[in-house]
Amino acid sequence: MTTYIVNGNSVSPQITLDGINESQNDERFLIVTNENCPEPYLRLFKDICDSNTKVEHRRVKSNTKKWFAGYVKSCYLNYLCNQEDRVVVMPAVSISGAGIEKYMSSGHVSIVPGYRNFRGNMISDLQKADFSKIMMNDIEPGGRMHILIDYENVSNAGLEGAEYITEKDCVTLFYSKSSENIQRGYFDALANQSGDFTLIKLTQIRKNGLDFYIAILVGKILQKYPKEKILIVSKDQGYYAILDYCEHYADMEDRIKFAASIETGIVMLDGDTARRSAIINSRGNINLESEYDKYQEKKELYKKVSEVVTGTSYAEELDRILGLVESKETPKELYTASLHTFGAKRGQEVYRLIKKGA
Repeated sequence: MTTYIVNGNSVSPQITLDGINESQNDERFLIVTNENCPEPYLRLFKDICDSNTKVEHRRVKSNTKKWFAGYVKSCYLNYLCNQEDRVVVMPAVSISGAGIEKYMSSGHVSIVPGYRNFRGNMISDLQKADFSKIMMNDIEPGGRMHILIDYENVSNAGLEGAEYITEKDCVTLFYSKSSENIQRGYFDALANQSGDFTLIKLTQIRKNGLDFYIAILVGKILQKYPKEKILIVSKDQGYYAILDYCEHYADMEDRIKFAASIETGIVMLDGDTARRSAIINSRGNINLESEYDKYQEKKELYKKVSEVVTGTSYAEELDRILGLVESKETPKELYTASLHTFGAKRGQEVYRLIKKGA
């Protein structure tokens, strides 16, 4: 058994997922994080664990400088049970100690940047991959994406992120008699925002029936649109076989991915785009109290501006004026937007009213 102990704070989820996709049956992954792990990482690690039975995620409370090294030390004896066992630590970290050196000299322990390094395929250019740009160098930003949803498998949870679908996306939802209901909001997003939306129902209940339906459609897309991206939304590990074929025989390594939700799939596959950035930003943590203070300040500003505008010739334009206040951060931006929206003379008057209210 080979166990990969992954520092989730510094190894991007994409590098980890690539290793899991390529790993052997006798290999397992232990993702370790502490309280400093970025929230977007945690969300993706949760999706990865939900989709893979050989992956575990453990949180460590220690926040010391060598927290990961300390955790790895405590794991060695637990995961080296016989002469055939191996431990691979990702990424390369400074770990010292007589006991560890003994294991390393025996060939039982390896410390590497990523899975492929251990397997002999060097990926030094990915060692310092930052989450905000993970593996984006080889993924063309934007472009048409075919989103194939195994709805019987993921249900509504897999449709998280449907609001990010655009007219460039072709969505196909595969379902069966046991999965005929869907939240209206998700259906509206799939049907109204995508460039093309198709429903495909399993005609007869058979084991892995929808899996084969999806595999056939992947083949058709490869034949008709060989340069376009494919996202399979499912938690069924059987789809790794499709990914293996596409990566090794169809030159699709960076253009087909498998994820537990639409949102996660877009992050993995969309390239360096505005909607990918929007998803990442939406997943970030914010301070509850400071954000509430900002909300109260803005609420008070709206109230004051409304009071100043009421009774003037601009009273009927209140919604547009509040929209300017909402969207512009600096006085200069607000002034320019006022002139652009209301014209030179009226824009100056509107700006003065806003300043008076502020």
